[in-house]
Parts: sequence; structure tokens; C-alpha cells
Amino acid sequence: MLRSLSLALVVSLLAGRTCEALATSSTSHNLTLTVNAIILLRVNGAAPTLTVVAPATAGDAPPSVDNSASPCQLQYTSTVTVPATPARRITAAWGAADSAPAGCSLKLRVTGISGGEGSTGSPGPEITVSSSAQDIVTAIGSCYTGTGSGNGANYYYTLSVDNPANLVGGETRTVRLTFTFTD
Repeated sequence: MLRSLSLALVVSLLAGRTCEALATSSTSHNLTLTVNAIILLRVNGAAPTLTVVAPATAGDAPPSVDNSASPCQLQYTSTVTVPATPARRITAAWGAADSAPAGCSLKLRVTGISGGEGSTGSPGPEITVSSSAQDIVTAIGSCYTGTGSGNGANYYYTLSVDNPANLVGGETRTVRLTFTFTD
């Protein structure tokens, strides 16, 4: 009988503890979650120096020169307000007083977009740089390109010799190219 009384006491004590463990209290609150509009752009890579040099053989035209061996990258982060219609783009232009050396033109070409995630856009056609802004990457949505070497919109310049009769030996021009990331 003592055994059954002890067992009943143990069961009764355990049952009481179980009731205590089931007692809970909770509360809640509302959170506001926001994604800001983001539009950030940077150039990765050193600005090249492009120099028209003598051709390999006398009598040949001076060759055009480019920085395709070490292209630069435009790296960007973007959040758009209407994800179904990515409409952001990157344009390039130089100032009204800037120009290529006499007899030359400066061309810019985006060769591809690598790294990151999201809608990183599409390369535009090669442009001849001028003071009018021209699209070089279009259809950019919410995305990021990454920040490593080679990540982003890889581009290079070509200093084209268009009219050898107008070349002036020793002429040097420093131009400022502006990239604009816009809706």
C-alpha cells in the first residue's frame, strides 16, 4: 500500500509540474520592412593611356590602339521600383570641350557583364564617344555585379586612326569620360 501511495504521490507531483510547463506568455509587434531605391556605380580598373605608335612596316598606316588586354569594369548595385520592367541604363559621354586627338576618334565597347546576381543588363553597341550621352548598358533591373576583378560590365577603349592626314605628332589630350547610371 505504501508503494501505491508513493507512486500516486510521484504521479501527482509530475502532473503538477507538467501543468506548470504548459503555462506560457507571448506578445507580438508589427515590423516595417523597407527596401530603399539603390543606384550605385563605380569604375574598377586603372584608366588606360592610349598612344598611337609607328606601324611595324614603313608605308603602313599607324594602327589603332586599345586596352583590350586590361579592360576596365563598371560595377553597380541597383534596386528598381517596378521589377517587371527594368529600365535603368548606363550612358557614357565626355565634356563639350573634350575631343580625341586630330585625325582620331575614341570608341568604347562593353564586351560582357559578369558576376553578381539579378538583372545586370545587356551591353549596348560600340559607341564613338562624344559630348552626347549614349547608352552602353541597358535593361538593368534589381541586381549587383560583384566587386572583384573582372566583375561588372567589362569595357575597353579603342583610339582609332580615322584620318592619318590630320595626325599631329606629339599631340596629347586628356579627356574626362563620365558614366551616368540612370532610369
